[in-house]
Amino acid sequence: MNIISPSALVGRAGQSVYAAAKGGVLSFTRALAQEVGRFGVRVNALSPGIIDTELVRQLPDSLRADLLASVPAGRMGTGAEVASAVALLLRATYMTGTMIAVDGGLT
Repeated sequence: MNIISPSALVGRAGQSVYAAAKGGVLSFTRALAQEVGRFGVRVNALSPGIIDTELVRQLPDSLRADLLASVPAGRMGTGAEVASAVALLLRATYMTGTMIAVDGGLT
């Protein structure tokens, strides 16, 4: 499983290199799934959005508010919600080459 970011799909000003890198990981995920699927290997990507972590809590209030304004769910996600998506990918043995967004509707 690869970890990407909503930036792979929705870029933000000042993050062009980051967005390109995460988009590349998404393309890599899809291509690799095609290459190794015949061996029973699954390759997926998880795209967590704004998750309530120490890093996000340290952002300036104005930036955090700006980020949250772009999330249709109107809140940050939790670590438990990300873990739930990881568990789904581990159980879903017919899923490969896909991305799961845990981002409150951002993408």
